[in-house]
Amino acid sequence: MTRDLNVEYNLFKKRDYYYVDFWIDGVRYKKSTRKKRRIEAEIMAKEIIGATLEELYGHTELTLSHLVSRYGNVIKI
Repeated sequence: MTRDLNVEYNLFKKRDYYYVDFWIDGVRYKKSTRKKRRIEAEIMAKEIIGATLEELYGHTELTLSHLVSRYGNVIKI
């Protein structure tokens, strides 16, 4: 069974670094991206969220459409 998760997140800057703030199943997570530039923080935020989801739910099936929707803005297709 594939679980469709739509996680919304916010980036905010505290001192010199960006942090990502997101909720999964009613639990709030705040983590540092350790990046000073917003574009790099956006990419790292998605990696942090993905790692958190994998940690919570284990390895899930990925389809090409999921990869394109997740990383399409990062890579040129």
